[in-house]
Amino acid sequence: MKLGLLGRTALGLVMIPPISDGQQITVRVADSVGLSTGTRDELRASITGILGQAGITVDFIDCLIGGAKTGAAGCGDPLGPSDFVLRIFPPRLAMNSRQLGYAALTAKGGAYATVFLDPTRRAERVAGLTDGTLLGHAAAHEIGHLLLGPNSHSRTGIMRPFFGPSDEIRMAQGHPLLFSGGEAKRMRAAIEARTLNQGHPPRNTLAALTNSGHLSPITGP
Repeated sequence: MKLGLLGRTALGLVMIPPISDGQQITVRVADSVGLSTGTRDELRASITGILGQAGITVDFIDCLIGGAKTGAAGCGDPLGPSDFVLRIFPPRLAMNSRQLGYAALTAKGGAYATVFLDPTRRAERVAGLTDGTLLGHAAAHEIGHLLLGPNSHSRTGIMRPFFGPSDEIRMAQGHPLLFSGGEAKRMRAAIEARTLNQGHPPRNTLAALTNSGHLSPITGP
């Protein structure tokens, strides 16, 4: 399974240690595939658990569900320094059949993470690995790239460029892949720097949530 990018965090099972320099981000979710309510809940739980272990709390705003605007407050506002957009697209928009996602990076770091849901590949996964868990890990990985930069893959944990069967088993059993202590510290520092310097990408509105043509993909080797 290939990432530019990188699925099961069970609700309420991830213990988040106290971190003195914890940070908070907001993720605007643009779902263009029509996830079920259960899958959306698993997606949020996975992202919350993985980033929470890194000392980062997450607020979610559903801006698109099944490609339709929700009208939720904040979706049309310019992106702030700690705002990110998670776009969920069908596999026909991926670079290849094995791509799970990518991060759109700029000189200032970027704010757009994209993941792909391909129902036809479910049979290739370890039994019990759900769509929500897989997408949550992929999304956390891509948000990691937005904060850590493009050359930030690691040999272990959530920033691995590929997931093997043993990784999928961990996810399916509710043992999420996580950021290392060093990665977590750098991510928190990056959020703080964005906030202090207002170093966020140019103004973006809801209209940009479905525009992927200008993005530079990040893929595994």
